[in-house]
Amino acid sequence: MRRGTDIRPVFAGKRILLTGSDTQLGAGISEKLKDAGAAVVATRAIADDAWDAQFMDVSSFDAVLKAVAFHDPDAIVHCTHIVPDECSIYAAVSLIVQGTKNIVDMGKPLVIASDYISVEQGGDVDVCMTVAERMASDAGAPIVVPMTGCLPSERAAMVVDRLEEVLKSGRSGAERGS
Repeated sequence: MRRGTDIRPVFAGKRILLTGSDTQLGAGISEKLKDAGAAVVATRAIADDAWDAQFMDVSSFDAVLKAVAFHDPDAIVHCTHIVPDECSIYAAVSLIVQGTKNIVDMGKPLVIASDYISVEQGGDVDVCMTVAERMASDAGAPIVVPMTGCLPSERAAMVVDRLEEVLKSGRSGAERGS
């Protein structure tokens, strides 16, 4: 599909901050948002110049606040990461739980998406994802955990469809949570 052939009026002139663009799901979401007419500010959690996205440590409130203040996004899609098995529980908490809290605390219209599959992770990471999902739910942020049986493009489309609903509602994550 050529860029801009799936234009959706709700995305026209909108700037979307996308975390986790360095995941398969994040890359797909970025493409779908651009096709829909949104300007995407893509961020990545890995400090690797191979990705065409800005590095942003979501576990740092100041880094998230700075990015939101600088880019002034109309909405955020927070694409949480699969944490490597060798990752310590402290790193998992920092990335998954603190990262989600920092994004939720920005008070912007928000959708949380995840490539996370609990069956493959297990243990402490399951607890981190449960806490992160509860924080997002308490804030009124829709959570989209695409099914693994879907094609990557279908999973990304599910997230973009959900964001369209959120933007049409005209309310921020903080307002939905109250």
